[in-house]
Amino acid sequence: PSPYPYEQESVEFIRAALPDTDPYRAWALCDLVDSTGSRYEIDLLVIGRHALYLIEVKSYPGEISGDTNDWLIRAPEGHLKHRESPFRLAHHKAKVLASLLERSRLGRERPRVEALIFLSHPDVKIHKLDPRARAHVVLRSDLARAITHAEFPGAEPWLRDQQINAPAARGIAEALRALGIQKGRRDRRLGELVLDSLLEEGPGYQDHLAHHERIPERLTRVRHYLVPQATTRERREQLARAAE
Repeated sequence: PSPYPYEQESVEFIRAALPDTDPYRAWALCDLVDSTGSRYEIDLLVIGRHALYLIEVKSYPGEISGDTNDWLIRAPEGHLKHRESPFRLAHHKAKVLASLLERSRLGRERPRVEALIFLSHPDVKIHKLDPRARAHVVLRSDLARAITHAEFPGAEPWLRDQQINAPAARGIAEALRALGIQKGRRDRRLGELVLDSLLEEGPGYQDHLAHHERIPERLTRVRHYLVPQATTRERREQLARAAE
């Protein structure tokens, strides 16, 4: 379960929209941790008929305009919000997951990993969104068709030639469990700060936006130094000095 009602409602909508048969399987609100210690929040992973879909859920009411870099969201009340296009980060997560699956026992048999942006609010309008920014964006009306038939803006035609059957779906599920897909922590804290979205990452660190739990408008940037698996004591001490 998610502490955010919009997120939980979106997951329930997707659950109801998908067939309850093979090869369809889903993991909601989970975390992926790679060998470097980098942690990625995943709203939804779905094994579809033609690909493994990494789905980023955004519940923006109102009208969305913008391009492949920046989105402008006009709420029904009229106020504006600027947001970075969510596809960049979702695509990056999909690439990380694809790389991990390729290094798993699946190897070259791994499925295609596709990022989708699900705009889950029933009243969202995207007719002013640049056509290029519309790629990989789905609404309630076309979400199920995207997963069952690989029909979504920007989908490669050859994607529909790929087929995932029941045994392949079981193999993908086992590989995901072996990778360490974890129960998500949607309310990660550092003292009175609540960590929000990933802003940036680099060699050995990730930066997150954070807000004060009692004063939500007070924002700050939190840098998280990563401790890879099998790190030596000397390296751990170096990381601790870097953080200080």
